[in-house]
Amino acid sequence: MPPVHRNADKIDDGRLSAPAAVRNAPAIIEALAPLLPAQGRVLEIAAGTGEHAVALARAFPGLDWQPTDIAPERLASIGAWRAAEGIGNMRVATWLDASTQDWQVAPVDVVYLANLFHLIPETAAKNVIHGAARAL
Repeated sequence: MPPVHRNADKIDDGRLSAPAAVRNAPAIIEALAPLLPAQGRVLEIAAGTGEHAVALARAFPGLDWQPTDIAPERLASIGAWRAAEGIGNMRVATWLDASTQDWQVAPVDVVYLANLFHLIPETAAKNVIHGAARAL
């Protein structure tokens, strides 16, 4: 089982908070703004604490945001962030191990992930890319 997000602090209501996620969210939003469609479905792979999912779903209300992760603690954190922030265009987080070969999800318009490729082996990274291509 993957460890709890190692760079995150626990909040009493089940949320995890990573300083880097808070710090980087505005820059990510700014960078993605000219690239994202006004409407569509987004698959977020390895959503971690859920802070990016909340920030991005809030910034892009026309997008239907689907966060995923493999760790129960992170899935719980994503759910706690969703509940605390009341983000209507953010779906309930689901379990997905995108590093495995032949993973499948329903078609999406956008695949988003941050802070994953440097943490996984090359074969797993290739599986993420091939699966993302299938999803798109």
